[in-house]
Amino acid sequence: MADGFGLGLIPMRLVLAATAGGFVGALAESVVAAMGRRFLFRLDHEFANAFNTFVGAMIALRLAPPGL
Repeated sequence: MADGFGLGLIPMRLVLAATAGGFVGALAESVVAAMGRRFLFRLDHEFANAFNTFVGAMIALRLAPPGL
């Protein structure tokens, strides 16, 4: 992503949207995993990856400028 920005192929707003999406997705996975430990259920590794990716993608899509 940073290489695309450095070459002028990707606008900075998309880089920031993807970065924020990745951060929030990882944070959401951590929160759900902590809740699981508190309420005595364990997240499946594949579910945790899918959840992280889904939340991150939804945040990035929401933050991305329209029309891109």
